[in-house]
Amino acid sequence: MGGVSVVHSNSKYPFLVRKVFVNSKHPTLRKDLYKLLIVAGFNPKIYSEQIRLTTREDLIKFYKTIGFVRSVKIINHSKNFCGFEKNKLLSLLVKSYKKP
Repeated sequence: MGGVSVVHSNSKYPFLVRKVFVNSKHPTLRKDLYKLLIVAGFNPKIYSEQIRLTTREDLIKFYKTIGFVRSVKIINHSKNFCGFEKNKLLSLLVKSYKKP
């Protein structure tokens, strides 16, 4: 399972926290995907059950080269974007670098 996330920071200096993520409980699969993203030129961050792309360059490259399966929508785990198409939100995320 994977997705795209955009939230406001909780710091005293407001900014948007943007990320694309892939969840995987299987350690070998998670490590292999991490290595694949590195070979593809990304700079992923690996967490206990998640791989994240968080840099501006990675998010733009993901948008231009990979993206999500067409017409897939965000499910109920999102408060603000439930039912929204993942690629549409990814597009808005990339555009937010020009005008947050």
